[in-house]
Amino acid sequence: MSNAAEIPLLVRDYFWKPKWKKEALGTLKGGQKFLNYKRDLLEQDRVDEISSRIKDLKEVIRKRDQDGVKEACKQLQGTCEHSLKSYRPPDALADNLEVFFVAIAVALGIRAYYVQPFRIPTGSMQPTLNGIIGNSIEDPNWKKPNIVKQGFEKLTEGRTYVKAIAPADTEIVDVREKRWFWFFTKTDVFFANGQKIRLNGSPNAVINGLGMGKKLNFYSNDGENYGFVAGGNRRFPVKKGQVLAQGWVDTGDLVLVDKFSYHFRTPKRGEVFVFETRGIERIVSEARMNDQNRGSHYIKRLVGVPGDSLQVQAPSLFINGKLASEPGMKRVMSLEDGYQGYFNAPEIVSRTQKRPQGYRTALNTPTSKIELAKGNGKDQYFAMGDNSANSSDSRYWGPVDEYLLVGPGLFTLWPIENFGFIR
Repeated sequence: MSNAAEIPLLVRDYFWKPKWKKEALGTLKGGQKFLNYKRDLLEQDRVDEISSRIKDLKEVIRKRDQDGVKEACKQLQGTCEHSLKSYRPPDALADNLEVFFVAIAVALGIRAYYVQPFRIPTGSMQPTLNGIIGNSIEDPNWKKPNIVKQGFEKLTEGRTYVKAIAPADTEIVDVREKRWFWFFTKTDVFFANGQKIRLNGSPNAVINGLGMGKKLNFYSNDGENYGFVAGGNRRFPVKKGQVLAQGWVDTGDLVLVDKFSYHFRTPKRGEVFVFETRGIERIVSEARMNDQNRGSHYIKRLVGVPGDSLQVQAPSLFINGKLASEPGMKRVMSLEDGYQGYFNAPEIVSRTQKRPQGYRTALNTPTSKIELAKGNGKDQYFAMGDNSANSSDSRYWGPVDEYLLVGPGLFTLWPIENFGFIR
């Protein structure tokens, strides 16, 4: 235990470490690393000698003997250098590369087993979580703001400005979503003359939000397939210099998802959660039919757990005959702060979709109920977006099976104005 005289020294070292001590600790770390990495190549007497040198250096550091530290560092370094014939002390570049690759390995391990970042692509969870939102500007003389303002708004709001101009007298023949570095969603617009332009934002944000669809008279199918299907022949004439879309796009929230918790606890009704879509037939078949690169994960609010009976009487959601009482669902039903309540699914859905096992009825009328399967390894969960009027969720494609669950939404990282825990 430290005596009173040692306390000021400890405080000083904590806030300001002397140069001699930094160098000594660096040499000590290098010696320990050398011993750990090369132990299998060293003779036992060399292992013992290096261990002794390390012990000596620790002792003189503890005594704050600067002359002794200098000599001990020299002895340790010399012993290591002469222990192996081909040994050469690593340079700064090698050390930095090692740190870099170790950091990458740690990050990948954390991502695989503990937390994983996801980008919110749509507005189905608004206003709890923001997707990629386009806002059009009709002024024909509009210009993008200066680069300083653009940079500031990009950092704080995730906002980018778009002004798309037709490159020639030609036709638009296709519009496709493009993922860039996993997290950034772009839209590629293809022309009949072989040219292509790439715009910030999803096709939905560009076509509906930025007004491209209105300008060119696109039609849409479920907000995803804008008349462009595999083998389709729809074309949209454009003139050189014509403004195709202009305005700004707010990037979807970047969130962290906890992949660890569901291994040790059951999912809780009312929490925001992420799940895989590869086992949800309607989502997979629509993506295949429209030749779309649908995301493999969705994020929604978990409104029903195994054994629950659900009923929607807009704007309210009833669970097992009682009004939903969880905080997140109460906010949706409050009709305040941008929330609009819960809505029934269109009746057409119940006639067209193939219902999974345990899916009793569709929530297409105020009297319709859904009962979720429980037990025998077939537990089902019901997912709904907080923006119920504009959300493709379990009302359309059925419950989510337990094996598809990933974990609860944990934290919003970016943009800065939305930073905080997900509620």
